[in-house]
Amino acid sequence: MEIGVLLMTALCSFIGSTVQTSTGFGYSIVTMATLPLMLEHIASVTVTNTINLLMTSVVSFKLRKHIRFKLLAVPLLFYCISCFFCIKVMSVQPDHLLKRVLGVFLILLGIYFLFFASKIKIKPNFFTAMVVGLLSGVLSAFFTVGGPPIIVYLLNATDSREEYLGSVQFYFAAIALFSLIVRSAFGAFTLDIVKLSGFAFVGMLLGVLVGSKILHFIKPEMFKKVVYIFIMLMGVWIAITA
Repeated sequence: MEIGVLLMTALCSFIGSTVQTSTGFGYSIVTMATLPLMLEHIASVTVTNTINLLMTSVVSFKLRKHIRFKLLAVPLLFYCISCFFCIKVMSVQPDHLLKRVLGVFLILLGIYFLFFASKIKIKPNFFTAMVVGLLSGVLSAFFTVGGPPIIVYLLNATDSREEYLGSVQFYFAAIALFSLIVRSAFGAFTLDIVKLSGFAFVGMLLGVLVGSKILHFIKPEMFKKVVYIFIMLMGVWIAITA
C-alpha cells in the first residue's frame, strides 16, 4: 500500500468529518464521492463503513437515554435482510460497473438533497418502516449511504430533537456494525483495509476538531448546498471515468 494513497485516504476522511461536524451530515457521502477516485469500490465502502461505526457509536452512547429502540426494530430487521443479499450481489460485480452506478447515484442524491429532502413526508407505520429498512439496506450495501430513508422516517416519528438524534445515530451504528460483519464474512476486510482505516480514523479525528472550530463561522444551509453540488460533480466524474 503506497503512502500517498494512505495520506489521500486520511485527507478524504478529514474533509468528510469536517463537513459532518459542521453541518450534522455528510461523512459517508463525501468519502464515497472521493475515495473511489483512487481505491476500488469495495475498499472505499469498507473503509467508510468502519469509520462510520466508530463515529456513530460514540454519539449514540452519549444520547442513549433518548433512543427509541422499539421504533427502530422493524427498519433494522428489514435492513439486515436486504443488506445481506445486496452485499452478496456486490461482492461478485466488476469494479467499473459499481463505480458507474455509484456516479449516477451521487448525482441523484445531490438532486434529492437540493430540491426534495425538505418536502418529503411519510406516516410512521409498519409498512413505511419496512420499506425504509429495505431501501436503507440496499443503499448502505452498495454505497454506505443508507441515511436518507431513515432520516425522513425518524423526522416524522420522533417527538424531540434529542429522540431524533439519539435514534438515528444508534441506527447508523447498528447498520454499520452489521454491514461490517457481513463484508468481513465475504472477505472484504483485509490488511490493506486495516491500514486505510487507521489513516482514515486519524483524518476523521482531525476533521472533528476543525469542524467544531468553524461551526460558528459558516452558514450551514449555504455550506450544505456547496457540498451537494460538489457531490453531484464527483458523481459525474466517477461515472465518466469508471
